[in-house]
Amino acid sequence: MFFSIDREKQDNFVCDFQFHKFFISVDSGWERYETEKHVVIYKGYADYYHLRDLIDKIITETEPSQTGNYCAIVYCKINNTITIKSDKYRSFPIYIDRGNKVTNLVKQGQTAWTDSLITITNNFEIIENKFDAIETIDVSTISLEDGIKSIASILDRKTKSLIDLRSSLPMAFRKPIHTFLSGGVDSLLVYSFLQKHTQDYKLVKYAHIDYSDFWLMNSGDIVDNWGYKQIHHWINPCILTSGAPGDEFMLRSPVTANIFLQSFGTDLDKINKDSSKLHYSYFKLPKHLKVVEQLRSDSELNKQLTKQELIWKLCNIVLNDWQHWHIENTLTWTPLRDLDIFKTILRMPHDCQIEQILDSYISKQLIADIDPGLVNLISNQKNTASMMSNLVDFYRQHS
Repeated sequence: MFFSIDREKQDNFVCDFQFHKFFISVDSGWERYETEKHVVIYKGYADYYHLRDLIDKIITETEPSQTGNYCAIVYCKINNTITIKSDKYRSFPIYIDRGNKVTNLVKQGQTAWTDSLITITNNFEIIENKFDAIETIDVSTISLEDGIKSIASILDRKTKSLIDLRSSLPMAFRKPIHTFLSGGVDSLLVYSFLQKHTQDYKLVKYAHIDYSDFWLMNSGDIVDNWGYKQIHHWINPCILTSGAPGDEFMLRSPVTANIFLQSFGTDLDKINKDSSKLHYSYFKLPKHLKVVEQLRSDSELNKQLTKQELIWKLCNIVLNDWQHWHIENTLTWTPLRDLDIFKTILRMPHDCQIEQILDSYISKQLIADIDPGLVNLISNQKNTASMMSNLVDFYRQHS
């Protein structure tokens, strides 16, 4: 789902559209929709509707109303403007070189944060309109059981919708679902809900990259985006299930977890003492210890935050951590990228939150409620060289 909006055609993209003075250059997989007043170039998916059925609504809405993972570039024929629209929790960055370019491929100039809607006028003036991306914050506490039930309901609904929407299409238009298990808790969490609702998927037991024209021309810039350093890529249309951005939306990111802990007068280094916990080695990495050290200067400030201020701060950080959008015809399904999941965890009992940070306790409970055996496939330590070792028997059984 890469694009560049410029005054000139960009040769490192494989598709382009010209409207008025604008050239919109994109990777493969985008679709076009035209009305009397608008032309829309769009890509991705909405959680609960076919994206094409939402385009008329997306054109007219002044702020995002749908969840999912999509981008719609809307050209207005009346006033020759372009507006970049997305789902509520925009998954991709927008970089602005004022007067020249707006893109999400290469970082440059100014960054438009997730709560910014971008309009480009007919003389290439950039207008940012802000909206409330975080919305309601509930500071009341809920039980572990109610929290698990709430998160499971979100993931059940999203998964069932994915399957139902796909099934409603003619066979020729149904994209195959590919799922890859890395040994990480997030890919297993997403997989647990997928296999609960369908067996119509392919378990991918290999790394796969198709070297398309766009990939070959832009491979260096693509992998500069963190979420694309390790990803599968098929030229043919498909859906790739993804656990990203699980660390962030499940309260396990080194930055947000540490800010959360500082509000209680402690930090990651102080509580990370048990080497049997899943994230022990991960949080001991020098780069993450450096994060803790850098944030210590803000520890008093974070300790003074009200609960509402803390939740707002954490949500704002999480929303602007962009990881997986889409690459050409490979759509990445990212059901964990949901602020309601994050907010739910922040309302759960404090001891459960601590165990989630250290050992993915809440995530493991969600998996175990579907299939306890899947919990045994999670790596003993997060992101280690042997993190797939617990998958050996599982992969043998699914050969």
